[in-house]
Amino acid sequence: MESKRNKDAENGLQVLTIITIMWLIGFFYWSRNGTILGYDAGLLPMLCCSSVNVLLTIVFIASWIFVRKENRIKDHLEIHFKTSNSVSSDEIATRFRMKKSRASRTIIMWFTESKIQADYDSKTGVFKLKEIEPTPTSPGKDCEDL
Repeated sequence: MESKRNKDAENGLQVLTIITIMWLIGFFYWSRNGTILGYDAGLLPMLCCSSVNVLLTIVFIASWIFVRKENRIKDHLEIHFKTSNSVSSDEIATRFRMKKSRASRTIIMWFTESKIQADYDSKTGVFKLKEIEPTPTSPGKDCEDL
């Protein structure tokens, strides 16, 4: 259900997360006595490098979790709109344990990416698909009679 671009982004972040976790473990292992491969760097540079490694690991883990959740929401919306013509931001917020404003932004982003037009009712928090009026594809006899 997910688009290839979204799935590739999720997989790429997963790989980066695994690489940074491995790097973090290796860095702590090789620098446990204040040296890296015989180079005595001192306490302050080791502390700085360790902090940067921890921050990068946290950023990649958080990004991967965020993208994975977004992809699950997009999948749910795609399946949901095959059976229904509306979705509530409250329903998405409770189902995926997020704030209503974030759920609304996610739904709007999905509509934009999928090029589907919808109306938003701010009082109820419901997104409804716009009714598309059929237009004649080519003028024929029916159009000439009018």
